[in-house]
Amino acid sequence: MDPLTIPRHGWVVVCDGVKALFLRNDGDAERPSLTVVTMANQPDPPTHELGSERPGRVFKSCSDARSSVEPVDLHNEAEVEFLTGVAKHLNRAVRDKEMRHVVLVAPPSALGVLRQHLSDDARAAVAREVDKDLTGHTVSDITRHLAA
Repeated sequence: MDPLTIPRHGWVVVCDGVKALFLRNDGDAERPSLTVVTMANQPDPPTHELGSERPGRVFKSCSDARSSVEPVDLHNEAEVEFLTGVAKHLNRAVRDKEMRHVVLVAPPSALGVLRQHLSDDARAAVAREVDKDLTGHTVSDITRHLAA
């Protein structure tokens, strides 16, 4: 794999299902200096606050038998909605020429959701994808991880 380079004014987007950091390289490709430009958070409440309904039931048409319906993962739905918003922000920034070179850093499941919602122009602007969850790290740690 080629070494990861982030050109001057290139962007690094570090996200997962509840947090996104939009970082810009204000240094150069050899010595990146990432600066937080935008940060987005989504509350991550416990499951009992998201919904407390019992799973639904399905009645068989030929007997009195019933079976339960698979419950919906409300955390997963909230994460997909958040990541869709991150993708829309990326699409808009690429369309408006704010971002021309982007490195996406996210867990594999989040990268999958982002890929589904990125426009063709935004996909073309993505120079590299890094499948790691670095949202809990400091900016200097993120810079070190990407430089390694």
